[in-house]
Amino acid sequence: MAALSTLAPPTLTDLTGSTLSLTLHHHSRLSSLLCSPSLFSLALHHLHSLSLTRKTLLIAKLLLSSLHHLTRHFHPPTLIPPHPATTITRRDLDAALLLVFLCDVHQQNPEILRKPHAEWREGLRKHCSETVLRQSSVGVHYGGVLLPYVEMVIRCWRFVGVMAGCAVKGGEGGGGSTGGSGGASGSGGERRW
Repeated sequence: MAALSTLAPPTLTDLTGSTLSLTLHHHSRLSSLLCSPSLFSLALHHLHSLSLTRKTLLIAKLLLSSLHHLTRHFHPPTLIPPHPATTITRRDLDAALLLVFLCDVHQQNPEILRKPHAEWREGLRKHCSETVLRQSSVGVHYGGVLLPYVEMVIRCWRFVGVMAGCAVKGGEGGGGSTGGSGGASGSGGERRW
């Protein structure tokens, strides 16, 4: 956040506008998933098919994409060419957004995820609507747009950092959890999502 205060007003305005656009795109993708039983089912099935390591890589790709979005406003575009690792496919974006959302729900309203999988979509859709309404009441200004985006980047960073530590300590099943990773593999190694 301190780096944001060094930006000139026109650059900060540009960053806020592009971040708002990207955030709206992410909200739109997540809303599409939650409103469509078939899209939700496909994304959830894709998450179920991934190992914890692959889920961590998915979050890492979202993190790289988000960091690239932020850093391109600090340097002229010619100095930082887009790297292939910063691009994310629609399928991976949908899965990553759903995974991050599931982790958030696991922290904020875990009762939703204690229900049978068939009931998740409706509960998640309602939770998402409430969250979006709460965020929209903040208004569109620098802090209201940038702060949630930076917080999402920080949560992804922590998740990837903890999972990297788990891999060093003993592989996929050998570590604790953080606020962002609590439900990615359920108790006793049972994978929840």
